[in-house]
Amino acid sequence: HKEVISFIEFRELADSVNNTIIERDSARNAFVKEQALLRSVIDSIPDFIFFKDINSRYVGCNKSFASYIGMTEKEIIGRTDYDFFSETIAEGYHISDKKILADGIPIRTEEWSVFPDGSRRLLDTVKVLFYDNLGVVLGIMALSRDITEKEEIRLQFKAAKEKAEESDRLKKWQEDFSGED
Repeated sequence: HKEVISFIEFRELADSVNNTIIERDSARNAFVKEQALLRSVIDSIPDFIFFKDINSRYVGCNKSFASYIGMTEKEIIGRTDYDFFSETIAEGYHISDKKILADGIPIRTEEWSVFPDGSRRLLDTVKVLFYDNLGVVLGIMALSRDITEKEEIRLQFKAAKEKAEESDRLKKWQEDFSGED
């Protein structure tokens, strides 16, 4: 005995499928818009942002980091620090990547970096793990901020303070010396 589907039932089933397709397309469009917004935000940040997989291969970065490396994001993806930095520097980055992957504890460092134009800049870098929706570690995300000017101001302040303290000592010595007469 075969069941025959009525025209009304067929129409309801077709409407249901069409509504599901419309909802899926709407969700996809919302997702694409959110991705574009997130990408715009990441690319507008002047700090360096990059992502590496669990093998320390780059899987993404923002425009600032790509400019620092002197390549496009597409050219950076799939490479490691050994492709961009001296062996000593790359090894240091690799060791910190392995440490955070093993411990799961964020790492913060301040280190001098030589830019493609030859200038030296002090970078404050924070590395953290990033995860998928099930909590599985996908890799490392890092944000590096140029703090060179802040360090220069700190050093100038320290030098001025030391000069003022030395001036105070000399003044006190002169007062003590001239008071001995």
